[in-house]
Amino acid sequence: MILIIDFDGVILDSFTCSKNNILKVATKLNLPFPKETDFINYWGKEWSSFLLSVWPNIDVKLFNKTFNAMNLHQERIPSIEGAVQVLKDLSKKYYLAMVTNRGWDTLSKKAKDIDLDLSLFQFVQAFEDTPFEKPDSRVFNKLLLKMSKMKETKAIFVGDTVHDFGACDVIPEIDFIGVLTGPTKKETFLSLGVREDNLLLSIKELPFWLKS
Repeated sequence: MILIIDFDGVILDSFTCSKNNILKVATKLNLPFPKETDFINYWGKEWSSFLLSVWPNIDVKLFNKTFNAMNLHQERIPSIEGAVQVLKDLSKKYYLAMVTNRGWDTLSKKAKDIDLDLSLFQFVQAFEDTPFEKPDSRVFNKLLLKMSKMKETKAIFVGDTVHDFGACDVIPEIDFIGVLTGPTKKETFLSLGVREDNLLLSIKELPFWLKS
């Protein structure tokens, strides 16, 4: 079995910090503050897609230029408690894959910041590696092809947003496990049809779930 892990919200505790940084730039550019529900509903998309979902008429290049000028990308974001050690342990027993909407530039830096060795993953797909992004199920095309070549028929995707769930919900080979360390609440996952026993407080519970 293959374990597919999302990065933000599952390994990296990024939602609150990133939201605060986005609001700092919004203040600088005199943009209206988004509703909290907008952050939650659109979080997990690729960066530009997220910005355009929140502010449809935004100048993305100007926003990014301002973000970089304020050195907000340099802030160190902590990992989810226990996540890195869990991944080290799981990598000894399972084929680990990562599928994230984050780009390679910040993925590499943020992984290094939390002492996460990306070589623990035998497959890593960032935003630049596919023309698709979650919640488009085609984001898993490359991994499904690899699974076919490996004659592997089952995978689990651990995610924290409705976009993560939506991406794998129509793929019979991939089961979804939701963690509650991102912006999505338990009630939201349940309303989408995620089974309660497939919801974990954090990735720390995944080894116990796998044994059950």
